[in-house]
Amino acid sequence: MAKDRYLQALRGLAISAVVLIHCLPQCAASVAIRPFLNFSVALFLFLSGVLTDERKFNAGGVPIVLSTGKCSPCDRI
Repeated sequence: MAKDRYLQALRGLAISAVVLIHCLPQCAASVAIRPFLNFSVALFLFLSGVLTDERKFNAGGVPIVLSTGKCSPCDRI
């Protein structure tokens, strides 16, 4: 449980940095700051994948392609 809280905190930090990237004004200072914030995009996407529980995802009825290559029934329509 503590591990999940730590990862969620990192995810929150990453999404905050992504929002900051989009809010920076177009000026010379943002050119200097931006490289230090770009880590956040990859970190947020990675942690979102790590924290996604396949059982909860499938319980919502959202179609997902499994690693076996089989698709959910919704994909046959």
